[in-house]
Amino acid sequence: RFFALGQLLLDTAIVTWIIYLTDGPLSPFLFLYLPLVMATAMILGRNFALVVSGASAVFYSALAWMMVSGVIARLSGESYTPSPTGGVFLQVTGLASAMILVAVLTDFLLRKLHSSNAMVEESRRSLAELNNQQKTLIEGLPEGVIITGLDGKVQDVNEAALRLLWIDRAEALGKNLRDVMIDIDPGCQLPASLKKKKSEEISF
Repeated sequence: RFFALGQLLLDTAIVTWIIYLTDGPLSPFLFLYLPLVMATAMILGRNFALVVSGASAVFYSALAWMMVSGVIARLSGESYTPSPTGGVFLQVTGLASAMILVAVLTDFLLRKLHSSNAMVEESRRSLAELNNQQKTLIEGLPEGVIITGLDGKVQDVNEAALRLLWIDRAEALGKNLRDVMIDIDPGCQLPASLKKKKSEEISF
């Protein structure tokens, strides 16, 4: 984690260097600090993102002050760097506020995403458990039960049905119920309502 933080702080210094090369306080690339803060929040969490935000604000405020004060000349060689609209203090305050907001919001959204993923996984486990309970219940019934889908294809058959119909499970699964029954009894007639439901259990 601290190695990653060191790498991100190095990236912050590189962004600050890019901003210096593009006229410092007048640079159009101040927004480059924001993806760094977002990446930090995603990789290391909110607290480390706030550290990177603070470091970015310190790096940039020092650069902007030195350029506006004439301590550091512009890349073009001019010693004077005009102040941004509203002054350096207002610009640094706005940048720091934006970085803190990005850090907090990114962390909040990640927590929500993880929470949603956990809920989905829990729902999947509950559904699988429910399906297993249903399968166990159907398998234990003395009556023959065949479960079909909307298309009329067999989704499940319990052991009692297999014994009564003298068929193997592999022969029935995925096959149209009408075809299964006709193979057993060519004169078999099934209800037309079978086609109108999402699934149906046929007991006999």
